[in-house]
Amino acid sequence: PGGLPVGTGSSQRQKIGALGLPPAAGATLLHGLRQFRGATVVPVYSLARDLSAGAGPGFEPSQRNAVISCAGLREVGTLGQCGPGRRAVLANTSNMIFNDNPHYSTQPIAGPSSPAASPDVSKLYLQAVLVKANGAGTLERVRTFLVTHTAQSASGTAPRTFGEAVQARAAVTDTIRRLLDIAVTLTLVVAGCSLAVSVGGSLTERKRPFTLLRVTGTPTSTLYRVVLAEAVLPLTAATVIAAGVGYVIAVLTVGTLAPAGTPVPVPGHTYFLTMGAGLVAAFLVILASLPLLRRITSPETVRFE
Repeated sequence: PGGLPVGTGSSQRQKIGALGLPPAAGATLLHGLRQFRGATVVPVYSLARDLSAGAGPGFEPSQRNAVISCAGLREVGTLGQCGPGRRAVLANTSNMIFNDNPHYSTQPIAGPSSPAASPDVSKLYLQAVLVKANGAGTLERVRTFLVTHTAQSASGTAPRTFGEAVQARAAVTDTIRRLLDIAVTLTLVVAGCSLAVSVGGSLTERKRPFTLLRVTGTPTSTLYRVVLAEAVLPLTAATVIAAGVGYVIAVLTVGTLAPAGTPVPVPGHTYFLTMGAGLVAAFLVILASLPLLRRITSPETVRFE
């Protein structure tokens, strides 16, 4: 229910954005959710704090910002566990609940060392609601209920499962990756076209020397190899450099922006296939310019003054 940065809207709206639903509204929502058979409801409450100290619950990655019951942790299972004898603990939900980064999807929000919290949450704002459903039908009924009964929510997103959040993030990543692959391919094709134009210009400038070489018995295939060597070697070198620079940028980006522990990216077969396809396409463009060599170096065109 929370997630709106402080400083937006009225003071009440700001408080809802920072802490979640007010106690009365939160209690009403939880009561309605608990009427669904097959649905286990685990509420997460915000700690009372000074709103001038920072933004909402999703913007405090280094602080314990929530209260969750130990019974709720046991129900969900993957969020962690409490220490012996505790009924509620302080938890850090900033990454696990409010971040769609797959790195956090299996990270616990509490553990045996988490400080104990008062089990009396009647005066705390409802930060988030975790619902464990026993089937797809229950899940969709709960989702519909949440959509229609959380008008005060400031999160700005529809209810979704952890898997759906990760899939949405992965879909965006895949789209970006495809766009980058297309950009790499187009770049190589454009480079090939530029080299083809350069080859054509070079042939025009060296028309007479090449013609004289043919007249003196130099095979056309030899001239072809000379022209290809002049065009393909720079193209291959540029491709290798571009691939290396792209990989280095990817590593530096992950090291700078990704959370600690994220593995260094390793180029997959798609990356190399894309580079290879772009290189082949550029090579074919260059080959298309070679017939010009035979035509402009025909011995019949030789004239001596």
